[in-house]
Amino acid sequence: MNPLATIWLKLRSLGQRRAVKREIDEELRFHIEQRTAENIAAGMSPEEAGREARKRFGNLQTVREQCREKRGATFGEATWQDLRFGLRMSRKNPGFTTVAVLTLALGIGANTAIFSVVNAVLLKPLPYRDPARIVMIWTDNPSLNLGFHELPPAPPDLLEWRAQAKSFEEIAGIRPRTADLSEQGDPERVGGAQVTANFFALLGVPPALGRVFEAREAQPGLDKVAIISYGLWQRHFGGDANPIGKTITVNREHRIVVGVMPPGFSFPRGAEMPAMYGVAPRADVWLPFADSAEYWANNDTRDFIAIGRVKSGFTLPQAKPR
Repeated sequence: MNPLATIWLKLRSLGQRRAVKREIDEELRFHIEQRTAENIAAGMSPEEAGREARKRFGNLQTVREQCREKRGATFGEATWQDLRFGLRMSRKNPGFTTVAVLTLALGIGANTAIFSVVNAVLLKPLPYRDPARIVMIWTDNPSLNLGFHELPPAPPDLLEWRAQAKSFEEIAGIRPRTADLSEQGDPERVGGAQVTANFFALLGVPPALGRVFEAREAQPGLDKVAIISYGLWQRHFGGDANPIGKTITVNREHRIVVGVMPPGFSFPRGAEMPAMYGVAPRADVWLPFADSAEYWANNDTRDFIAIGRVKSGFTLPQAKPR
């Protein structure tokens, strides 16, 4: 029998047990009557014809059970019996029942939470252009003998990589930051980051409104701009049709909103970043990565993350920042 038809019969038996029994009994009666009529036509008396027909079918109860099993009726009965038994045992042992229900609830909740994280981080495709070519770039110093080979880069490393790398289209810097917003209503703390001007081009995600950062805005004094998430636009500005050019106060500094990212965009996210950076679960505000010449010459500062987009034609093992 077709597997789908078998499943349908079993499900049907859950709600129509009496109807299934009646159908089986009527079908058996029909076949016996049909056989009896054939026997009478062959010259037997009605009593003899009926007796021979029932004998031909064998034990009717056994045949009935076989038919009911074939139709899935026994599945329905067994299910109802199990449910009734379970309810009786639950009433007799309320303490055990409570523990069992709580255990199931916690197990289902934990598995749902784990799946949500795995789905978001591993299964669901990242909303970036060709995400398989986006990598995180680290430095290494074997002489330190630390037991691992992934050290955060220093500012001069980023400048050198961007000038010399032949296997990368873009290399960008990200410095995670929390942002306190305070110009409207109650203060709100959100996740954010300072990013180099090429950050959004590297990810291949244009803003839904406005523009991304310009190279000149990486200079201190010209960096008083911000890009916000779609969710923050809805929450903080009430979905204002034109938030571009509006002022937002971030960490007590006034910034001009120059862009709004599309729904679902939130990078960097804590689930995808090394724990040592303390990255917030989601990012809602992006600011220009603007620092002095002294900062970019300092080899002791290691407070940002470097990401790169590997050029087409290079494999990931071939990609080298130098």
